[in-house]
Amino acid sequence: MVNLSTSPVRILIVDDEPLIAELFVEALGGLGFKCEVASDGLSALELIRKSPPAVIVSDYRMPNLNGLELLKFLNDLNFMIPVIWISGNATSEIFREAWRMGVYDFFEKPFKLEDVVAQAVTAATFTKEELAGRTPR
Repeated sequence: MVNLSTSPVRILIVDDEPLIAELFVEALGGLGFKCEVASDGLSALELIRKSPPAVIVSDYRMPNLNGLELLKFLNDLNFMIPVIWISGNATSEIFREAWRMGVYDFFEKPFKLEDVVAQAVTAATFTKEELAGRTPR
């Protein structure tokens, strides 16, 4: 478990479906994480630029900036943040491109909330060095 005793670890939830975002806020917030929500990739990028979170849980298909475009911007800006994708409509080619760009993990809809939450908790414990040396599953 992540040590949240000093200050809460921030997780950014990026999803244009408010109910999905709220599920993650409740689950991760209940574990002591500080959750922020963005309804699209462009809003997420603005929040990330202001203060990078420890982990991002993001949908793939969103208005303004999709999950793959968000990953590209994170790479271009040299942000090393574990990104966990959830998607109901990404193709295998898109998933391969996401792996190449360094997505931490992905889950297809319908997903088990506890699986995504467990992976977000694990991702929050990685150091920058461990993330840089990590190979996708």
